[in-house]
Amino acid sequence: MLFVQATFYTVISILFMIFIRSEPDLPPSIVATKKSEETHFCQTIGMAFSNRNFNILLVIFTLVDGVFISFGACLSTIFSPLGFSSTKCSLLGAGTVVFGVSSSFFAGYILKRTKKNRLLLRISCFGASIMLIIAIFTLKSGIFWLMYLNIFVAGILIVPIIPVSLNFAAELTFPQAPAVITGFLLMAPCVGGFIITIVCSIISIDHPIDAIILMACLTSIASILSIFIKEDLKRFKFS
Repeated sequence: MLFVQATFYTVISILFMIFIRSEPDLPPSIVATKKSEETHFCQTIGMAFSNRNFNILLVIFTLVDGVFISFGACLSTIFSPLGFSSTKCSLLGAGTVVFGVSSSFFAGYILKRTKKNRLLLRISCFGASIMLIIAIFTLKSGIFWLMYLNIFVAGILIVPIIPVSLNFAAELTFPQAPAVITGFLLMAPCVGGFIITIVCSIISIDHPIDAIILMACLTSIASILSIFIKEDLKRFKFS
């Protein structure tokens, strides 16, 4: 299995290096003609931290995506005591990712047409929070199809926060270097997810439902914070 994965990633990497160019022949938009500010990494991050809306977005993304990362890492720990076999856990994880990625494509399409970053962010936060609160009760019911449905819908709502947050961050921090902002934004939930995973792993040993309760609380905090963020679309205004 590892050999197949290694071969697949190697082929994809080679094709990427051969065919992907650093930039297109013609700028895809007016925004692309605006050069990013050439500043030191720490200076770029410092300017981003001076932006109140970016700070709120950073906390929201850390909490929600951190919960998603933790959920994947603790999947077997949480669901095995509830009667899920390894096969059922795998199907649950795979289905959550597939439905989540599919909804991310749809969210990207809606975002491109409407530019409603804040609305989509709130839908993801509140939707994930509500589904996790409902999961507290469905997981106690022992009805497997209901559990699957609940978690799949949660994945549909929670995963789109990744493209939405990345686009929102680029809008809020324009014209700062998007690669630096994106990299830092993606790092934050990895750290948050690591911490949440440790806590959930300890909790779920004796009380697996409590891990879901913790996740629901964290996404609820993110939902409340999303009320206070402003939609300052600097990149869109420039174009």
